[in-house]
Amino acid sequence: MSEPGVIDLWLKRKAATGCLEPTARVEAPQVKIQNWEAFRAFDEQYRSKTQAEMAKLWTSDVSRRTISRALKTMALREKKDLRLPLTR
Repeated sequence: MSEPGVIDLWLKRKAATGCLEPTARVEAPQVKIQNWEAFRAFDEQYRSKTQAEMAKLWTSDVSRRTISRALKTMALREKKDLRLPLTR
């Protein structure tokens, strides 16, 4: 049995496009950091920097989030958090 509303979606697609053929899949975005050995060396060199500072220093245009994902992928570590800890 199909999920509720699936047939409605098919009928709407048929009315809008005239066919029920599947749409083309969107390709996954390219990985921005290609050379992992260079990134590992870069991480060793700039270990004391924050992720945002590392993103500015990396050779290509990457975001802080890209640096974060790369560090997590390589299981290196979490970068430091500059926010002050909550005190009670």
